[in-house]
Amino acid sequence: MNTLPTKREPPHRSDDETPPTWQELGERFRDVLKDLERELEPKLVPFLNRVKRELETLIEKLEARTRRLRDPHDD
Repeated sequence: MNTLPTKREPPHRSDDETPPTWQELGERFRDVLKDLERELEPKLVPFLNRVKRELETLIEKLEARTRRLRDPHDD
């Protein structure tokens, strides 16, 4: 039993259709990245802010722990 997909035919391109230039491809790529950035930014900013708060909390705990270990008699 053959479960492999059949080989697709290459897309047919008419002779008057020229492939895009590197500059056009670069512009398309930049547009896609801008769209992706606009789409992801509202989701990422709250997440990154939450991670920042958690890191700041961990840093504060580590600094307090370091102070306690250095000066155990100053409690």
